[in-house]
Amino acid sequence: AHLASFSKTRKKKRKLVIDNHEFVMDRKLKSSINWRCARYRSAHCKVRATTHVLKSGQEVYRIKYSKHSHL
Repeated sequence: AHLASFSKTRKKKRKLVIDNHEFVMDRKLKSSINWRCARYRSAHCKVRATTHVLKSGQEVYRIKYSKHSHL
């Protein structure tokens, strides 16, 4: 797992940033958050990520379907 870094959307919501790709929150679960590529509609991108907080307080992510359908 890798350390997660975040930014804010225009509407002040958190977004996850991985290798210059932006992810928006999809579902908030008890101990983790599921994210999907911000371009899942416009580019039909299937890349997803999950973040969770470690005991140390650090937030880490795992990525699924790592190939984006766009640049």
